[in-house]
Amino acid sequence: VERAPIDAALARAAVPGAMLIDVKAEADSLYAGYFEQAVRLGSLGAAVVCLLLALAPTLSTAEESPAESPVDMSYVETKDLKLIYFDSLGYLEPHTIRTFTNSLDWQRRTLGWAPYEPVTVLLKDLSDFGNAAAIAAPRNLLIFDIAPLSRAFETFPASERMYSLMNHELVHVATGDGSSETDRRWRRFFLGKVAARPENPESLLYSYLTVPRFTAPRWYNEGSAVFLETWMGGGLGRAQGGYDEMVFRAMVRDGAHFFDPLGLASRGTRVDFQVGANAYLYGTRFFTWLAWAHSPEKVVAWLRRDEGSKRYYADQFEHVFGITVDRAWRDWIAFEKDFQARNLAEVRKHPITPQKNLVANAVGSS
Repeated sequence: VERAPIDAALARAAVPGAMLIDVKAEADSLYAGYFEQAVRLGSLGAAVVCLLLALAPTLSTAEESPAESPVDMSYVETKDLKLIYFDSLGYLEPHTIRTFTNSLDWQRRTLGWAPYEPVTVLLKDLSDFGNAAAIAAPRNLLIFDIAPLSRAFETFPASERMYSLMNHELVHVATGDGSSETDRRWRRFFLGKVAARPENPESLLYSYLTVPRFTAPRWYNEGSAVFLETWMGGGLGRAQGGYDEMVFRAMVRDGAHFFDPLGLASRGTRVDFQVGANAYLYGTRFFTWLAWAHSPEKVVAWLRRDEGSKRYYADQFEHVFGITVDRAWRDWIAFEKDFQARNLAEVRKHPITPQKNLVANAVGSS
């Protein structure tokens, strides 16, 4: 809709106080500024984390008195883990180590992951809501905000937060860090794993050689993590949550457009306020359908980086499933539309409960 003709019509009508508010433009402007601010704050947070890790030699071990650390931080180190935390969070140390060890054991058995190096875990309490982040290059790193998770709209059906977050985030590290002998040779050549940097485009090739499965679309990374997080949680997780079901049922009811993999990575990010919600929704649903239609064992085989597996995630998919990602994606969309259409038909067999207002006006504080 063009704004100019509407503004001209308002001017001709000469209605006092009338104005046109472009809600989409205002929202885009609002969230564009929000995203830029988030990037700045995220960069600042990353710098703080790097500083804390650089101060690691000044930290006290768990056996020492916290007063011996000038930065009020401590650490615990095992064969597979280096846990760093502010001393005020020391009560979480045993639970964090247990959840890490349990998740690591599960992923060793299921994904065949042999960590290339220990995983550094940082605990902090600098946010109102719980969250976590993971990277597998250049180092294996997990960062946890230990505040309670947001349960708004039931978007995150999960069990205890450290358990759920550890299972989810460690999948990212396992799938990114998992390596064949060829990958490990490149890592020795480059003296470690290479993280791609926008200012050095050639680093994308070096990253692909050292951590090939780290070079994959976000729907692949988040879909696999949510699917396996739900598996590890005994079915309690977003892969079987009511929110995701509601989203796709509403899309079918409204005749909404379903993105293909390329559209999801390019255009799909413009409609979820840049936080990757679509990557979680589409990726999780696709992985869940794959497990139903082809078997969980094939999904795991797709994720594993065994000897003889394909380096690129899409090539490995075709190697395991015998069809391309795009073909499987179309099959899933066709299934989803039919499945939700049948669900909607069942729902419509029952009338909506009639509404009856108890009072004429709203009650409560004004």
